[in-house]
Amino acid sequence: MKTGSYAKLTFADIKHKLPAERQIVWWNNRQPEAVDEQTILYYDGHLELDVLNLDDPHTAGWLSDDPIDEHLAGAAHHPPVLFVDGDLTVQRLIANEHTQRAGGLIVLGNLYTPYMLIGGQEVYVTGNMMAEQWFWGDGQGSLTVDGELSTGLLLHTDNYTMNVRGNVQCSACWRDLEPVTPWDGVNRLSAFDVTCVQDQDGDQPHLDRAGIMTLLLQGESVLQLERVRLPVIPVIPLLFENTDVNPVNMRRVTDASLLGMRHPEDTAPCYEFWTDELFVRGVAYGDEGMEGCFQSIYIQNRGRQAVLLRSEPVEQQRNILPGLLSGNSAYLWQVSRKFRYLDGADTDWHTLNQGAPSVFHRLAEEGWMTLLQSVSNYEFARNLIQPEQIRELLALPLAEPYDDFYDEQRHGLWLGPLFIAFRQPGALFNGEPQTPLLRIGRQYEDEHGMKHHENYFYTICNQADGSQSVQIGYKADEDHGRRLPLNYTGEAALHYAVPLFQRAMRALRRYNDRLLAGELPEYAAEFAVEYWQEHGVLGSISSGTR
Repeated sequence: MKTGSYAKLTFADIKHKLPAERQIVWWNNRQPEAVDEQTILYYDGHLELDVLNLDDPHTAGWLSDDPIDEHLAGAAHHPPVLFVDGDLTVQRLIANEHTQRAGGLIVLGNLYTPYMLIGGQEVYVTGNMMAEQWFWGDGQGSLTVDGELSTGLLLHTDNYTMNVRGNVQCSACWRDLEPVTPWDGVNRLSAFDVTCVQDQDGDQPHLDRAGIMTLLLQGESVLQLERVRLPVIPVIPLLFENTDVNPVNMRRVTDASLLGMRHPEDTAPCYEFWTDELFVRGVAYGDEGMEGCFQSIYIQNRGRQAVLLRSEPVEQQRNILPGLLSGNSAYLWQVSRKFRYLDGADTDWHTLNQGAPSVFHRLAEEGWMTLLQSVSNYEFARNLIQPEQIRELLALPLAEPYDDFYDEQRHGLWLGPLFIAFRQPGALFNGEPQTPLLRIGRQYEDEHGMKHHENYFYTICNQADGSQSVQIGYKADEDHGRRLPLNYTGEAALHYAVPLFQRAMRALRRYNDRLLAGELPEYAAEFAVEYWQEHGVLGSISSGTR
């Protein structure tokens, strides 16, 4: 495929061909004497190759030991720089297996290849560069492109330097395989074929560079681009036929399946949550056939203003507006609206009529529409994770000794990159019984290099109709901000909560199996080890398990 031959030169012979500003910045900031004597494989003209092995640019690839030019063989222990004075097209793969020291690449033109897996050297392209499927820059290397860079997946580690003067176009840009932010998805390794991932059952699975190169050379697919792109967050549809504030919709948004029972003796089960700017509480009191029953929605903003929507039965013979017939024909249901200021001289409730301040009409409308979408979100979210799954994980022998969710030492442990905490059934907080909960946390760095510890909360809740559901909460940093009620807000984190839970469930089961086989988790506390020993959980602990 290649025509012509390489010339063996030194950097001093060709450095005048580099743009002056690049030559100074890229090369002469190092030791000029050493750089000038560096071996260069020079190719004059447009070069087309099947594969390019930067571990040993002398060879025609990884599948043949025959050197491209026999007189250049023998220097593979110190890879030279390949200098292409023109465009470079590589049909299958540009790569190097060893990222400690690999041959550099200079292209005075455009570069095209489907896959480019490099690291440990400097690569410089004066024109445009296209790695159609995947560019992976690893180790201490660097990539400089004077033109535009386009690729499917752009993956580079923190130590890898990238300098692109033109536009960068890619399906996704990943700094390492751990998600940078909570919104990037959970398991980036799932974008690759399972045979590309090494030590999948270990704590820190990673990409198998040599294995990936072998698969690519065999023509196998290693990357699923549809998984590289951020998943489209589904739009949760509104479940209501209309958005009117009427008795039918009031009954729907205070249905017993939505209301939580904090205590078995609760006479007014409710739910409540904050969105970005609004607080909403839904309450239903009493049975519809009994006197004094009502349904209410309380809405408050951060400006300390509130409205109350209340639906209750009234006798038919009274002069009332049309309402909804209840099961008892003697009553109709009617909705009333009130408003109040929470601060100031007048904090009484007033009827929300046409003469009321416009801010309260806007608050009622915004709060009601938020509530209708929140109830729709809740109906969608309630089926994502089942209470039985939470109870199963809390009952594992691995989790049993971690029996105090409110004690920093006894609430949970690290299992690989995940910290999992357990609130067991019957747990008390300030003397009040709490429902079972599983908390899954992980550490990550944001795009500014700041470290955060995010947490997802999976809580079993008792509903007023006797059913149970799992409510999902999210906190972007355990030391700052508040917990988001994802079942109501429907934010992006809700859709990542499920794969994260599944990942944690697999880890808990795997480490539990290891525990029963006598292998202790690496970060197990002494009290937990004592518990497992006293309760006969451990068989025989093998040496080297701690």
